[in-house]
Amino acid sequence: MSMLPTDAPPLSVETRQAARSALQLGLSLFATWSVALVVRLFLPRHLGPHDFGSYSFAEGLAATLMAFLSFGVDSYTLRELPTRPAHASDYFGGMVVLRSLLGALLLAALAVALPSTGIDALATRLSVVFALGYLITGIAQLLSAFLQANATVGHLAIVNVAAKLAWGAAIGGALLQGWPLELVAGAFVLSEALKAALLFLEARARVGLSFRVDVAATSAVVVASLPFFANSVALNLNRLDVTVLGFISGEQEVGWYSAASSFSLLIFMLAPLMGSVVLPMLARLQARSAGDFERVMGRLTQGLVVIAMPLALMVALGADLWVRVAFGAAFGPAAASLRVLAALAVLSYLTSLLSMALITLDRRWTVTLTSLVGLVINPLLCLLFIPPCARLFGPGGAGAGAGLGVVGMEVMVIALQLRSVGPSILGPRALSVAGRCLLACALVIGLHLLTARLGYLRLPLDAVAYAIVALALGVLPVRQLLGLAREVLASRRA
Repeated sequence: MSMLPTDAPPLSVETRQAARSALQLGLSLFATWSVALVVRLFLPRHLGPHDFGSYSFAEGLAATLMAFLSFGVDSYTLRELPTRPAHASDYFGGMVVLRSLLGALLLAALAVALPSTGIDALATRLSVVFALGYLITGIAQLLSAFLQANATVGHLAIVNVAAKLAWGAAIGGALLQGWPLELVAGAFVLSEALKAALLFLEARARVGLSFRVDVAATSAVVVASLPFFANSVALNLNRLDVTVLGFISGEQEVGWYSAASSFSLLIFMLAPLMGSVVLPMLARLQARSAGDFERVMGRLTQGLVVIAMPLALMVALGADLWVRVAFGAAFGPAAASLRVLAALAVLSYLTSLLSMALITLDRRWTVTLTSLVGLVINPLLCLLFIPPCARLFGPGGAGAGAGLGVVGMEVMVIALQLRSVGPSILGPRALSVAGRCLLACALVIGLHLLTARLGYLRLPLDAVAYAIVALALGVLPVRQLLGLAREVLASRRA
């Protein structure tokens, strides 16, 4: 049997390991997101703007509340366990018990408090069901973090696909049979329970995970995770765009905006890979060599720009078509929101990457402070943009205003992050590529406007034009991608 040379460059070995993990999880994400996209596209069309707005409100409220129970331990796991995987058993059992007890209290509080706020009985029941599902999701995410930190993600990818297929089948059957929305939401609970059970078995086999309650160890981990927890709380609260939009413009605008958010998931397909693959890799690189860490940060930034920017461009240019095909004519006003949310993609990816760099450099509270700034800025910008956009653009304009509020928040957060870590961490090559990508986008947008008489037929022309311009400007790193692919394949054969 052939073996990899023992004198292989450390950076090359680390890159190959991350690439293999990314490939495995990427294939899993493609399958799971395909199922999720079909369901997410079918839900608005089936429920209509008003009911889908209520459904989205209940799910968003439950997800936000249950996110408080993470205590930041998932990020702590991805930061600490790559170098000591046996540490997982010290706090897993304690975290499950702690989250379960507090989750039960939150479920009871939702059931009792929501009716007194004027929320109808259906939304209250949906919120409780979703809250139970997200409580189980939190446990499954911790188990996933154990496997990701240990770089053993092969079976994790399979479990993700199996759970998502079960969810898609259950929710599709419930919708087609006309069952109550509570049972539709219950499909999410069942799929997450299946996922958590399978991941526990996998973590026990791969990481040697055992369930024991060590109060002292769990308390120490919770204290060490406080910066991550504060950042998690801020991140979950600074997306108040839907809440502000609902109070100002009502359920129908929320329905249009939520539909656009569902479609924009296409652009954010790589987001889960960021935390599951990139953060453990950066932690190992920084522990070994600051130079390797900076070089990989530059490559990652370049890759994100090259991939995310053309995706965002095509979604924005074809927003009218995508919305009508996906959701029907009733959701036509969602196109304005989709254009803004598409432009948000590159900013969000860069925010995530810089946050992971700050965490790796042990500047955890800096990440928290930038998120807290976003928490204040986001609702203020939404309040500033929603009314004038609603007047200027009519139906759907309020959603575009909410999206602009999120864009402004992301720009502010990125500026603060770069001020802390220094723009040099992105690398001169990445900044040059970003500038050339923007130039390519500007040229394609100009072509799109000049060929308006072609209607939707100009979209394929836009895609071809971007590819040609990007190649001409040297944006696409063809040689580097082919070299990495050959390296990963050679490593896998060995």
